[in-house]
Order: sequence, then structure tokens, then C-alpha cells
Amino acid sequence: EVNVSRVLFSEINEVERTFLIRQDWTQAGVISIAGFYRQLDDFESDIIVELSHGRAVLVDDVAKDPRLRHQAATYSRAGIQAFIAIPLVKSGKLRIVLQLHQSQPYHWTEIDLQLAQDMAEFCGSTQRGSGSAERSRLKSLAGTFGAYDQGWRKIASKPVMVA
Repeated sequence: EVNVSRVLFSEINEVERTFLIRQDWTQAGVISIAGFYRQLDDFESDIIVELSHGRAVLVDDVAKDPRLRHQAATYSRAGIQAFIAIPLVKSGKLRIVLQLHQSQPYHWTEIDLQLAQDMAEFCGSTQRGSGSAERSRLKSLAGTFGAYDQGWRKIASKPVMVA
């Protein structure tokens, strides 16, 4: 069973070196970080370099990961104790990062990573829409990780079937 506390997409502007989270999906009791806007340089360069090269980043425990030595407290304040970040690189530029968050330290499995990569690939293969079409597509993607109510609160986890 994959049970995440938050799912979101960060939109990256490499020219301005910023990212924006327009919407997120959270379990009940987990704070939303939608509207969060920051400079990429506020984060450890090792992680940004990995993402820019199209490589996924998995962090099992933000307090113990040496790549986050200067940002662990910032992640904790946002309720992030573990995360997967899957980059979507188009024409050699980092455009979007799919993020799955856990509110507790969590050991990500190969199944978790594969499911997140499949979700990101699906997102990248569809044209980015707007309005209700985009919300519907993103709701479908978020549903991969569980059932959500009308307010995007998680009401049930969805089991992952392994063949």
C-alpha cells in the first residue's frame, strides 16, 4: 500500500530560478503548501542538479540525509519528513517536479519509485491543460496514491498491485 501525506507538482522557471506550487493534495490534518513560491537557490544544489539532469531524488529521512543538512528544519516546518521528487525535463530544461511527501520518515521502495515515475511520465506525455480539464487529470493522477474527497482530503489509501 502506498500511503503519502501530500502529492504536488512544482512548476520550475529556470530563467528566474524559481518554483511555484499551484495546488497540492493532502491527507486530512496535513497542511497545504499550495501557493508556495521560492528560489531554487534556496535548496541544496546537489538535489537541484540531480533533478535538472532528469534523475529522481529519494529522501527517506530529511533529518538524516546529508544533502539536506541546511534545509532539514525548513522541510520539517512544512510537515515533510521524507519525499520522492520526480523531474519532468523538456528540451533539456527542468519544467515540473512531481513530489510525494511523507509526514514521517519512510523507506521508499522500488515499487513506490516506479509508481511515481509512471505517474510523472503520464503527466509529461499529456498536454498541460487549464481549468477543470487539468484538475480532472491531476485528480486522476493523485488518485493513483489513494481516494480523495471533493476538498482533496485523502479518505483512503489505494493498494499497489504487484504482478
